[in-house]
Amino acid sequence: MKTGVLPEILVAGMPNSGTSFMTELVAKATGLSPGPARGLKGADGHNPHGYWEYLPLRNYIWQHTGGTFNERKVPSLPLPYKEAQAKWIASIAKAANVQVFKCFKLPWIYSWFGEPRKVVMISRRIYTLYERYYKPAGLEPNEYRAAHTQYYDLAARHLDEQWDMLWITYEEFCIHQREAMAKVCDFLGRPFKPELLEIWRPRC
Repeated sequence: MKTGVLPEILVAGMPNSGTSFMTELVAKATGLSPGPARGLKGADGHNPHGYWEYLPLRNYIWQHTGGTFNERKVPSLPLPYKEAQAKWIASIAKAANVQVFKCFKLPWIYSWFGEPRKVVMISRRIYTLYERYYKPAGLEPNEYRAAHTQYYDLAARHLDEQWDMLWITYEEFCIHQREAMAKVCDFLGRPFKPELLEIWRPRC
């Protein structure tokens, strides 16, 4: 991994799997910036602690990958490298000093970020996600299960082969918060600090 390439660390996972929490943890454990506060997606009723997601970069990516997220459409193969998109992503990140970035679509656009870098991939129990978030939205259980499985399979078959990845589950934090946080810190090359435990606000 080349030093100085922005964003340095990426966080990914299916929506509602703990990606916002993970991005906050990575930022505070490393001291790296997720971008200017004015550009971060703020808190709302769904996520009262904020999303830790730099919107100008997120919006650019979504604009060039079919607009807003649709959990019914997880590609079966990564999108090809596109030099123009890679340059724009790098320029936005550099201009705003986005060192840590959360990208749901990473498993199929990872090549757009150029050089390989560290990735924290978080997952959560399918049944919990479906019952809590997607059943109320009208998805059939098999439909959501297929999308969830395809998402992480895509990451494992392509992204994990080329980049430095940590796989971790939301449930690990529900059971052993300190051990799970220490695992993340070790991957990031940073010492565990007890004050990081204050970041954990479980929805187990």
